Amino acid sequence: MIVPTAKTPARLLLASALTFLSLLNVRCSINEVNVPPFPVVKVISPTSTSHILDTATIQVQASDDKGVTRVEIYIDGKLPQGGRILYIPYKYDWDTSLLPDSSVHQIYAKAFDTDSNSTTSSVVTVTVYKFRPTNLTAILVGDTLVSLSWQDNSSKETGFEVFEQSPDSGYFIAARLAPNTTATGITGTYLSTKNYTFYVRAIMDSVTSKYSNPVTVSPVVTAPSELTASAINDTLIILSWQNRLHSIAQYIEIDTAQVNGPFGVLKNVPATMDSIALNGAYTLGTPYRFRLRGWTAHNNYSSYSNIASAYVILPAPSGLKGTVVNQFAIQLSWNDNSSSEKGFSIERETATTAFAEIAEVGPNVTTFVNSGLDTNVSYTYRVRAFTGLNTSGYSGFATLRYQLYYFEEQSIQADDRDIGGVAFVGNSNNVLSGGSANTIKMWDATTGALVSTLTGNSAPVTSLAVNSQGTILVTGTSDGKITVWDIPSGSVTLTIPAFPVSIKSVSLSPDGQYIASSSADSSMIKVWKVSDGSLLWSIVGHTSLVNATIYSPDGTTIFSGSDDQHVKTWNASDGTLVRNEFVAWNYFKSLAVNSAANMIVAGSSSQSNPLSIWQLTTGNPLTSFTPGGSIPGAYAVIFSADGTTLACGYDDYFVRVWNVTFRSLIAELSGHHAQVHSVSFNSGATLLASGSSDGVVKIWRWKKLWR
Repeated sequence: MIVPTAKTPARLLLASALTFLSLLNVRCSINEVNVPPFPVVKVISPTSTSHILDTATIQVQASDDKGVTRVEIYIDGKLPQGGRILYIPYKYDWDTSLLPDSSVHQIYAKAFDTDSNSTTSSVVTVTVYKFRPTNLTAILVGDTLVSLSWQDNSSKETGFEVFEQSPDSGYFIAARLAPNTTATGITGTYLSTKNYTFYVRAIMDSVTSKYSNPVTVSPVVTAPSELTASAINDTLIILSWQNRLHSIAQYIEIDTAQVNGPFGVLKNVPATMDSIALNGAYTLGTPYRFRLRGWTAHNNYSSYSNIASAYVILPAPSGLKGTVVNQFAIQLSWNDNSSSEKGFSIERETATTAFAEIAEVGPNVTTFVNSGLDTNVSYTYRVRAFTGLNTSGYSGFATLRYQLYYFEEQSIQADDRDIGGVAFVGNSNNVLSGGSANTIKMWDATTGALVSTLTGNSAPVTSLAVNSQGTILVTGTSDGKITVWDIPSGSVTLTIPAFPVSIKSVSLSPDGQYIASSSADSSMIKVWKVSDGSLLWSIVGHTSLVNATIYSPDGTTIFSGSDDQHVKTWNASDGTLVRNEFVAWNYFKSLAVNSAANMIVAGSSSQSNPLSIWQLTTGNPLTSFTPGGSIPGAYAVIFSADGTTLACGYDDYFVRVWNVTFRSLIAELSGHHAQVHSVSFNSGATLLASGSSDGVVKIWRWKKLWR
């Protein structure tokens, strides 16, 4: 320190004084009024009386004789990002939106000069108030009211202003509200084709907050959904659907269309409904289409719902069949497949009359008895359901004729192996069977009891024949012998060593005087006299095995069937060839002739056509008995005496009975377990006997029934 004396120069004294003042300034840290060279700094905004709402601009005034290099603004003792300012104006935008309401904060500034000197301003203490409303939401209530709600973040507001912006009216104040309000309703007419935007701001006397978040609404009429249509019957369709929550629709429009035609408005119903019963007159098979949409009173409307279709159906009856009531009546029955019919119509046709209604029955009735029938007429029936407006399709057809029906009456274990032949005796119900036991057995066909046993064969029986009177029996055996029997006495009257090998076929002439025969290894046919066993004639008539020989009903001709695919007709007296029929791939196994039917039938092993038929008198081919499909070979055939019925034994173990006039199958009889090699009718054709390789003789009885 320089102590002044009288000799001290004035200039030196001035310098010392300045140095002293400089040191004094450092020690005292004078604010705002520092003497240069220190900066001067002051917070000029905000002041301690300012209201801080949402944001504030902090303004600082700073100066220095050499220049201010920077200003730093501190809030609550911290330098915020962006708070260091290098150039005039010294301003900082303070975001207070996230600060608590009525929170107190301190603000000061520091200024720096080029000599790295700094000055700190005095502290300004301020209170921050939250002011801007937030979380504004808007819900359309109908299309005339918007419900607004928001969060009030201020405790100092004196009111709120609600602004609406629309395409038609622009931006305007829609409502002025009291302080502390957080919800209101704005009324108007709002169209679904336009958008409407709303804002809210707070007011504190003449000060306004920033706007809240904007919310935009547009009336949306929600379409009904999950539409279904169900046709209950042809006068009632039920529609049901789902109404969406918060839908502003006031009524629902129901549209309808048929097939692919245009939709038209059917009716309007309140929006509170979710189903409706539509009564009308609906046509079967026509698709009725429906769709919905919602409407408001101001013609706002939704999109359409899904399209739902209803088909009015009246299912046809099914399973139509007829069963016998008695000789002159049948009962029809069917399945009722509908739930809305008013009844059923029964129609009938014959060969000479077209279908016509013969009766009606009520709903849910599934049977009808048709009486007063003519047993000589074939009847065909059909049934359909009806309502007051429509009729269903027809059921299937049921055709019934008064015809033969066969059932098994007896099953006789006649042998342990092959049955070589069966034949009824005259007009009785006794039946003869021959087989591997070297015997002929006579059975009561009605009881299955053994009547008698004929012995005298030297080998198993392979074929047999009985005259029409039931007095003469001829058998062929596997040792090549032909034996003639007197049936009443059971005695052998003649034995003929006919062939060196097994007999294949024997046939008696109608007068009982001659026997036509063939054997298992020969193409030869031999005819014998019954009186003395002498050979009448012999001929090699085929090129392969002859399986069957049979006399014509008048005894003038003999027919033969062979594996050479030929059926030949011979003069019975001298063996002259009369006629020759050839059918390719038919290896003929059996023959039957009948003068009443004027027909000869040949059974063969062909699976496509096992029965070949010719006119007895002319040899002209006739229509076959064989239905569609494959049937195994026919190994035995026989006509009933009146020529109306043909019975056949087959390779597939079945016996089939045919109506000769219609060539139709009467019965398909099962029960044998091996090939059926022989069949025979009794004189009245009420019984049919069949013999099989399973050793069983079966007796089948017929009845006439409606079938």
